[in-house]
Amino acid sequence: MNYILTFLLVLVGSNIKLSDVKEYPETGHSQFLCIDFYDDDNYLINDLSDNYIKAELNNLKPKLFGSRQKIFNEYAKAWYVSDVIFSRSNKTREEYTFTYNTQTIVYNKVSVSVSGNIDLKGVLKFGKKELSIKGDFSAEREKEEYEKTTESGRLDVVVYPNKKITLRIVGDCKVTNGIKKNYFLGICVKKGSWELITVSSVCYELVEEDA
Repeated sequence: MNYILTFLLVLVGSNIKLSDVKEYPETGHSQFLCIDFYDDDNYLINDLSDNYIKAELNNLKPKLFGSRQKIFNEYAKAWYVSDVIFSRSNKTREEYTFTYNTQTIVYNKVSVSVSGNIDLKGVLKFGKKELSIKGDFSAEREKEEYEKTTESGRLDVVVYPNKKITLRIVGDCKVTNGIKKNYFLGICVKKGSWELITVSSVCYELVEEDA
């Protein structure tokens, strides 16, 4: 499925307000440079300590057969940065203009990360909902690829003295994560944490910061 976006941006003045670029924390997902929740009570698995996850796994009650799991976040809304297309800085006293010709950008709509030896192959169930998962997620794998294409692709950018301009891909996503144990005859045979991120929108953002 192709997502088509046509844009032509020309920066001609210094009165255009651009958002600031912040340091990117680790997300635990290779396709996301940054994931920031709208609700401060939500969090990524990568934000939790190993001791916390171990304690939560120990709190899951044993079962003769099947699995037990705890959901930390269910479809929590977040904002992400997935890729930086270009970044230019100007440490001189004069402004300069450069032209960027757009290109096809390939990104993944779904990202899954798993720790431990649990296997999410098949259908992942939580509560009364079922989420179909394809593939072996014993390690993070790239899923379905989607192309984002820019047409009439020309971006003329003015970089002012002591400033840096960055064009990046951003959007909204939903995060679901938790822990899981699999039992056989009352013995835990597999356990670990898992996280699913689904992209719900994709757009471009032009940001400015001090060089």
